[in-house]
Amino acid sequence: MMVLIWTFASFTIISAQDSYRNFNELTERLDRLESNYENLVFLQSLAKTAEGRDLIIASNSIIDA
Repeated sequence: MMVLIWTFASFTIISAQDSYRNFNELTERLDRLESNYENLVFLQSLAKTAEGRDLIIASNSIIDA
């Protein structure tokens, strides 16, 4: 998806791809969220990917597996 932003004298193209985060960035953001709101946010690993990465879920309570 491309978004065109017109300004006074020119335009800028912003791709949705520019806003994607990698696994490490997303994991760091989730960890900060859990740290900042430790009574509201709980992170749990549901499974592992083929690469060995955790599939993380954020919820407002601990989920019994």
